[in-house]
Amino acid sequence: MRRRRREGGLANWTWPPRGVHVSAGADFAPSGGNRALHTITLSRLICHPETKAYATRRLAEGKTPREIRRCLKRHIARRIYKLLEHTP
Repeated sequence: MRRRRREGGLANWTWPPRGVHVSAGADFAPSGGNRALHTITLSRLICHPETKAYATRRLAEGKTPREIRRCLKRHIARRIYKLLEHTP
């Protein structure tokens, strides 16, 4: 159990609050870099016209809102990584 807690902190994973029923695949509040990525994604879905169009198109294709957000987070993470990679 201790080892799992140590590794959990390194992987940006948070323990669920006490009293919460945990089931397989349960999502908890994002932490650290994941929280920033989550905030950027939500902001883009609200304000960015191209992102809104992307989300509408993907919904029409049958994707769930959760899958759309996951795809957007991947896209944003790749763009941020490329920017950081080439920064001196």
